[in-house]
Amino acid sequence: MPEWILIEKQVRESIQDARTNLKRVFKTIATENSLPPNEQKIYLSNNDRWTQAAEKFRAEITEINVNINKLNLVVPMLWRQQVQLIKNLNVSFKYPFNSRYIIMLKKRLKKFLHLIL
Repeated sequence: MPEWILIEKQVRESIQDARTNLKRVFKTIATENSLPPNEQKIYLSNNDRWTQAAEKFRAEITEINVNINKLNLVVPMLWRQQVQLIKNLNVSFKYPFNSRYIIMLKKRLKKFLHLIL
């Protein structure tokens, strides 16, 4: 099996694992208290477990970005290349991956494609 396929699979699995771990921490913290959503955001920003989980998530994203760089160097087709993930995690969001994140990635991809073409 080609190396780029293995790297691509590893990137996909790593992203899924990082998201799952962060969501798991969020759910455990959210179930411990029954605060309204606006107070829960403040509670999360002051919670040590959430801060540690966010730091771990950022470290995992850094490792994933290294693998994405490796993938982009060895993948034979340009359209199979991937855009790096963003490490900034805004704790005011309910979940770290929302529509703003997707829109920003689409803009970065358009800009990247515009530079190439």
